[in-house]
Amino acid sequence: MKLKFELDDIMTTQEAAERWNVTADSLKQNCRGRVKNGFKEGEFKKSGKMWLVTRQGMERLYGKESALNKLMPFHGGGEMIATCSFDKTTYADLPYKLEAGTPNICGGIAYGVAIDYMHSLGMTNIADHEHALLRYAHKQIHNIGGITIYGTNDLDHKAGVISFNINGAHPYDIGTLLDQMGIAVRTGHHCAQPVMDFYHIPGTVRASFAVYNTLEEVDRLIEGIRKAIKMLL
Repeated sequence: MKLKFELDDIMTTQEAAERWNVTADSLKQNCRGRVKNGFKEGEFKKSGKMWLVTRQGMERLYGKESALNKLMPFHGGGEMIATCSFDKTTYADLPYKLEAGTPNICGGIAYGVAIDYMHSLGMTNIADHEHALLRYAHKQIHNIGGITIYGTNDLDHKAGVISFNINGAHPYDIGTLLDQMGIAVRTGHHCAQPVMDFYHIPGTVRASFAVYNTLEEVDRLIEGIRKAIKMLL
């Protein structure tokens, strides 16, 4: 079945990107079939060197333009106003009326630099480094004794995170002492209170390892845990 569209219902990926506030490149990738559950047949077409998309396809994936136009802005700020007076306010066209204020430009730039840095190191190298830290820390913590480590012992299928408790000590106390030693760990429910209820514990101490951590820092963690045990038990 062929779908019939008005001329206004067909637009270039650049035009659609500006109206729905997405990147033109992402729409082109969608047209090339590289996006799961993307455009359906009849919602896009190649015309010369340009990709064309339909309003129907954009509204199905990114929201109906008529419905978005009816939405009232929940936040005010720069760029989302067309005109403003003591009598009334007229909002800007989509997507600007729903995007008040200055975008997080600095954050976007920093995010790009961070991604470039990670690619320069190599994602496989990063994963190998974190895994080496995990294996070393897991062994050292286990050897201390009197500590419960939560989660799988199959370290080949575990991320660089270790959640543990020192038997007989509250995780908050352990975290406080480690903090005073300059060792940063996370304590509490970790946004997973049902899991804590399952184990019948008030929380855990969580040590996380990343590309910037070292084996020497793991040794400092182990030393800090040993000191905390002597102070609390």
